[in-house]
Amino acid sequence: MLKSEKKRRAIKFFLIGFLCLAALLSGRHSYLEASTGGAENEEEIKKEADDENPLLGLQQNIRDEYAKENPDLSRIANIYQYIFSLDPHTQQGKMALWEAYFTRKKQGDLAQALVTLQLFFGYYRPHETMIHPLATEHPVNLHATADVEQAMIYSTLSNSKLVGAGQLSQIPLKYKNAWVGIIDGNQTYYGRVEVIVDLKIADAFTEAAQYDKVINLYRDIVQNYSDSTYATQDGVRDIEWIVMKRMEDAFDSSPLDLTKKASEIDAMAKICKRRPAKAEAEFIKASFYEKRIEQFHDNQDVTQAEQIFRSVALDYHDIRYPTSRGEEAMGPRAIVRGIHLLTKLSTNYPRVLRWLMDIENSVDRSTKEGQETAAYARIHQAAILLLNLGNPQRALFILEGFAKEFPQALVYPHDAQKPKMLFEVAAKLTEKAKAFHQNSVGDSQ
Repeated sequence: MLKSEKKRRAIKFFLIGFLCLAALLSGRHSYLEASTGGAENEEEIKKEADDENPLLGLQQNIRDEYAKENPDLSRIANIYQYIFSLDPHTQQGKMALWEAYFTRKKQGDLAQALVTLQLFFGYYRPHETMIHPLATEHPVNLHATADVEQAMIYSTLSNSKLVGAGQLSQIPLKYKNAWVGIIDGNQTYYGRVEVIVDLKIADAFTEAAQYDKVINLYRDIVQNYSDSTYATQDGVRDIEWIVMKRMEDAFDSSPLDLTKKASEIDAMAKICKRRPAKAEAEFIKASFYEKRIEQFHDNQDVTQAEQIFRSVALDYHDIRYPTSRGEEAMGPRAIVRGIHLLTKLSTNYPRVLRWLMDIENSVDRSTKEGQETAAYARIHQAAILLLNLGNPQRALFILEGFAKEFPQALVYPHDAQKPKMLFEVAAKLTEKAKAFHQNSVGDSQ
């Protein structure tokens, strides 16, 4: 890097640091004044608060502001920061300070976001914690989490994640075995500080197209922290599964050929201890073939992907896991992906039917999960016969007795509070097949 560029960045970070320090040491006594807005805005917020229950009034003010077409994010951040000032050492106060920080970041005011982060260092002890809303087992260290966020903002300001990577690498040395985490939409995370830092450094290497470093770092995470968990907005997952998904994202932008990508995924799967990660590795390999199929239309690639989806449906059908759309199941997911692959490429529906029939007859049906996978294969055969091949009689034959044979099969993904039964879908398909059959009989007469 040129000396002038280094000097420019050093000046930028010095000015940001000076702004944070000036805000904290300017002689103001209010938490709110330590950021933006000043005493006038604080007095205005106090007046709007309900005298009997100020918190309820302030929360309503936030909801009212967000309901506007163009909400004033600065005002919302100020309200959150005032809520924090009412009782900073409660869970509610700590969450409010984080919300103030997230809102300033969303507003694009990174300088004020940094000022807000400094309050964590100014008002909490080095090892003070709070409960992460997604996982209560390990409270998160406020200083360590604020340090992680500060490093990420420096990365943004420098237009290079590698700048933040250097700062990130020092954090685990200060907070060994601490847990860190935030709740901020798709930026949500929760886990051991060593794991979170390594994942974010891997992101930096991905951005810099240093794929060998990315692979090595992910391998280290799996080997050293395989028993660890990581939380996103979708829920808590094993770190091995997270690493697999991160590798897929990294490979999406890499120039590596399919053989190299698949071999690296296979190598990672071999050191993983948990079956969900191994199953996800198969889905990732299939996606590589799907992308090449779109480009070259090679039937050998189709066969490879088809076989992968079959093996997942048979070997990993018992696995269930959380997603943003509800609980998902590996077996049904593999069936849907396989059908999408085969029907997208051609109209060889008899091939699809043979593939589905094979899965239905081969899956272990001694468990509820195996029954659900067989049910998925069965109902999709009926749908293809009716909707693609125009054979309602055969569809009705396949659907006969479906509810009795598969009374517990669920639709995936589904909301755990409101699961939908697969036999309900079969009933609707049966009605459609009957109507189709009656119309076809009437036309023939």
